[in-house]
Amino acid sequence: MQDFTGKAVVVTGGGSGIGAAICELFAREGSRVVVADIELDKAEAVAQYIVNNGGTASALHVDITSTESCEALALESRELYGDANLLVANAGVLMLGTLATRTEKDWQWVFDVNVFGTIRTVNAFMQQLKTNSGDAHIVITCSMAGLLASAPGKGVYNASKHAQMSYGETLRDELAGSGINVSLLLPGGTISGIADSERN
Repeated sequence: MQDFTGKAVVVTGGGSGIGAAICELFAREGSRVVVADIELDKAEAVAQYIVNNGGTASALHVDITSTESCEALALESRELYGDANLLVANAGVLMLGTLATRTEKDWQWVFDVNVFGTIRTVNAFMQQLKTNSGDAHIVITCSMAGLLASAPGKGVYNASKHAQMSYGETLRDELAGSGINVSLLLPGGTISGIADSERN
């Protein structure tokens, strides 16, 4: 995909940080952007900024820990801009703390967002992407943390990012030749709200 003009782009976690920057970038390239976030007010602020600067964007609520919410996002975004050409599964959370102090509930929360949230998001949009086969792309925001075997104080997060990367790389290989491409984005340390992700 080289020309983004008029393309329907959906970004989860689009209300802040890397997701907001991705939304603004695609809008500058002429895409029609759905800014999706669990914090609707932040998504609305990003969408309004894009519109104020001559772009096309709408804000929608999504909770990627819910299959129903992800499916609702797919339906609502299609009503706005048609079948998605590009899906950016960007929403994620960070939890710090040594493994000896992390509970099973901690592990479940991080994996429910970072791993299963990505899977839910991709599954909800897969049929739309198949409709746009040949002009469709999935971007999964992983992390450089997924390349580190040991990360004292970030073990739960890193383990989730390893799993997310394995999912993304396998998805890319399985979709090869289908007209749906897959990319993994691996940022390093970035100024964003992820360190405060337990607010949600």
